Formats: sequence, structure tokens, C-alpha cells
Amino acid sequence: MKILDRYVLTTFLKNYVIAFGVLVSMYVALDLVLNFSDLFELGDRTGGGGLETAMRALGNVADFYAHQSIVIFVQLSPIIPVVAAAFTLLRMTRFNELVAVLAAGVPLLRLAMPIVIATAALSFISLPLQEYVIPANIPKLLRNHGDVGRDARRSFQVKALEDSRGALMIAARFNPATLTAPASMIEVDLVIRDPVDRKPLAHVRAERAQWDAVNNVWNLSRGLLSTGLSPNEVRTSERAIATLPTTLTPEEITLYRSRDFVDFLPIVRINELLAAPRGYGVVDLLRVKHFRITQYFNNIVLILLVLPCVMTREPRTLKSGGILLLTVMGAYLGTIFLCQHLAGTPAPTPALAPHWPALMAWMPVLLFGPAVFIAVDRIKT
Repeated sequence: MKILDRYVLTTFLKNYVIAFGVLVSMYVALDLVLNFSDLFELGDRTGGGGLETAMRALGNVADFYAHQSIVIFVQLSPIIPVVAAAFTLLRMTRFNELVAVLAAGVPLLRLAMPIVIATAALSFISLPLQEYVIPANIPKLLRNHGDVGRDARRSFQVKALEDSRGALMIAARFNPATLTAPASMIEVDLVIRDPVDRKPLAHVRAERAQWDAVNNVWNLSRGLLSTGLSPNEVRTSERAIATLPTTLTPEEITLYRSRDFVDFLPIVRINELLAAPRGYGVVDLLRVKHFRITQYFNNIVLILLVLPCVMTREPRTLKSGGILLLTVMGAYLGTIFLCQHLAGTPAPTPALAPHWPALMAWMPVLLFGPAVFIAVDRIKT
């Protein structure tokens, strides 16, 4: 590696760390101000006061944002390298370092090569975070601001949820899994129906059902099964049953309730849910899967798109270059946001329905990819 490459790369990495700290801190500070009352409600819930309660509240808030910062970093991963690259090149232009580099016969495109390579390498960091770190901390990440100090997300009622066999499940409360306890349900009723005419065949009820992740079944407490529910049949007496005969998993139940849950799932689990005979949130699953794949390419296209805005040998054009950079970055990120929204909506035609989420995921690259070659060709080097 040449001395110039090391200098540019070192400066870019320093600015990357600074941009990461500043942007994440601003995000956390703004979120903390907007949700201050919910975050520090812990003292009222515990019924205590004084220094001990305050320290416990601060510790829980720190734990909340420590986990949320992982998601914040993934969300800001396209912006951080752009800010770092902009500060690196603007500083070199302001102090006439680019003029010296050009005088030495080094083209500006060659100067930007370490920044592009470093951005491509740093973009890989978000992939293991999304596939391994974030899924392992889903119970913590699904907490609302009012859940600070708790280990789980708020439970909810399950109303007539249908599984792949056509059975209907009702539960008074569904408790999502936590770091210390598996998912569970209270006062569970399952109506087993004929898969063709949907007539009821059997009824299962239990006081409690707990998910067994090893065997992928719901273990019942005081589970009872009765058959003969058709009009021309005699209802049998209830008999004990140990497991709940349904294909519904805690992930499907949570996905039925919350769209945010799917954003934290790894692609392997998304593919498993998509392969199920009857699943919930198929559109959201496809949206997250395809945008997870295209996120890396979006980061590369964005950095190549904005670098020509600030790669100039004339210091007097720095202001206009900075404004152009913000405009281009806003347009690209706005297009990604719009495409994410459209990917979760029905396709305009039935023929596009199977490919609609994938098409929307690649649309920003297809729209702005040709503009990269135009912007690079216009660089005065």
C-alpha cells in the first residue's frame, strides 16, 4: 500500500469513527428527549424513590439503548461512510492537499479508491449483525420505551389465528419469549377443522401452553381433547392431551401481531417461514429478505454517487459541492424508503406479484446505477 493510500485510508477511518459516534449519539439523544417520560417511569412502577431507584432506572435505560444502538448502526450504515468520506475529501480540498496530489500526477479517481474499498469492507459489518447478533437479542430489541426494566415485550391476546391445517387458535394471553423464559400462552383453545369444508372436528383446551424449542411443540398444562363436534356425531368425553396439535410457532404468532418483528429475523429463518404451507406476513418477509440482500449494493452505489460531489480541485466550490452531496444523498435514501413502502403493498398487476418485493428492492440500484457512471465521468481530474 502506498503512503498516499495509507494517509487517505487512515483519515477516512478516523472520520468514520467520529461520524459513527456523533450520528448514533444524536439519534439516541433525540429519542431520549422524545420518550423521556416513558423511559423513566420505572421509579413510579417500582413504587420507590431515592438514589437506588434512580441508579436502577439509569442502568435500565443504558441497557435499552445499548441494544438499540445495534439497530441504529445498521440503519445509519449507508450514511456514516458518506459523512466520513465527505469530511475526508473536504478537508483535503480546503488545505490544498488535492492540488498537490494532482500536481504529482495522481488522478482524483485513484485517490478515492481507498475510500471505496474501505466502505465496501465496512458494509460487511452489518451483515453478521443482522444475521447473528440482532436475532439473538430479539426479546430486548422488541421492547417499547415503556418496557424499560422488564425482560419481555408486552403480551397480547390471540384471536382466531388459523394454522396451515385450517385449525383456529384462541389464547387469552400470548407471552413472547424472553432471554430467560420460552414463549407461552394462557387459556388456550384450539378448534380442529376439516381442511376441506372447515367443519369442526375436535376441540382442545388448556390452562397453559409452553413452547418447546427442542421438539418444536407446545407443551400443555391440563390439556383436554374432545371430539365428535359435528351435528350428526356424539361428543366424546374429554381426555388428556400433552401437546397442542398446531403448526403455529411463536415467530408466526408474533409476526401476526407485529410487523417490526420480521425486521430482526435472519434470512435463514425468513426462508423457513416462507416455506411453511400457510404463513403470515409473507409480503413483509419477502420485503425484508430482498432489502437485506440489496443493502450492501445500495451502500456502494451511494458512496460512488456522492464522491464526485466533493471531489474537486477548486476550494471555492466546496459549499455548492456539500449542498449537492446532501441533495443526492437525500434523493437516494428517499427512493429506498419509498421502495420499501411499495414493496409491502400489493403489486399493480397479478403478473408482477411474485417478483414485486424483489423488483422494489433492486429499483434504487437500477435507477441510480447509471448515474454513477455519469457522475464519475464529469469529475475534472
